[in-house]
Amino acid sequence: SCAPVSVVTPLTSDKTALKSAIDGYSAAGWTAGHLGTAWGWYMLSHDWHDVWPAQSRPKPVGSDVHKVTVIMTDGDYNTYYRNGTDSPDQAAALCGAMKADLTVYTIGFGTDMSQGAKDVLKACASSPSHYFDAQNGNDLRNAFRSIAVSLSQLRLTQ
Repeated sequence: SCAPVSVVTPLTSDKTALKSAIDGYSAAGWTAGHLGTAWGWYMLSHDWHDVWPAQSRPKPVGSDVHKVTVIMTDGDYNTYYRNGTDSPDQAAALCGAMKADLTVYTIGFGTDMSQGAKDVLKACASSPSHYFDAQNGNDLRNAFRSIAVSLSQLRLTQ
């Protein structure tokens, strides 16, 4: 077993707390992409609402909120889930379930990602247009800009 180096910050609109949490992250070790995928779903799925403090609980499906997650990685899914199950296989299973509840955008960031990791992200995205391959900082900004524009258009038309 390993001691966690990062903790999940529950849903909040406290920008200072979010920026502080992000500033505390560091990149090291392996990429357990299935864990990030799982926590993205757990934070937004009403099925997991009891895990969170009352002020951070997700709204139920059908409420006035459109649930969207962005999964971004710069690495390969290269750890194991349990009993030898590969991280990519577990991520794919989670994504299949997630897409029933949420809109899923995915971003592969950087030039060192394997085609296998990109394939996981493509399959996890809600559609081909929800996947972005960002090779550099400019591509990454454009990906997030495209997602923001898409979500703002959704809000204006509904």
